[in-house]
Amino acid sequence: MVAPVRVVLDSGALIAAESRARSVWSFHEVAEPGVRDLVVITPVVAQVWRDGSRQALLAKFLRRCVIEHPSFETAKHAGVLLGRADAADAVDALVVATAIAINAKAIITSDAGDIKKLCGAARTSLTLPLIERI
Repeated sequence: MVAPVRVVLDSGALIAAESRARSVWSFHEVAEPGVRDLVVITPVVAQVWRDGSRQALLAKFLRRCVIEHPSFETAKHAGVLLGRADAADAVDALVVATAIAINAKAIITSDAGDIKKLCGAARTSLTLPLIERI
């Protein structure tokens, strides 16, 4: 059994999806659970979810995503990354720590600067390409 190709989305990617950004929806169209997974962590959902009755498009997008709940170990790793990167956004750090934990192939983000800084702080040979044009 081959491990799925996983791509982690940050809040900017979900905001873009809600705004009908073709670049993000194109990933959604080729997602195939267990083969090509779009991964969203619960703290990212908290950043963007406001009123389900007005977010039908976002709800539709999320139905095809794998929703991850960061573990205690992942949360601690995120804290280490924040310290090393001298950064403050815990959710961005959780996105990066989760991507590392699940061996993701990419992070889709609208905020490449902070994500790159956190990836650099990871001190790992793992390279997470960023898809920045959302």
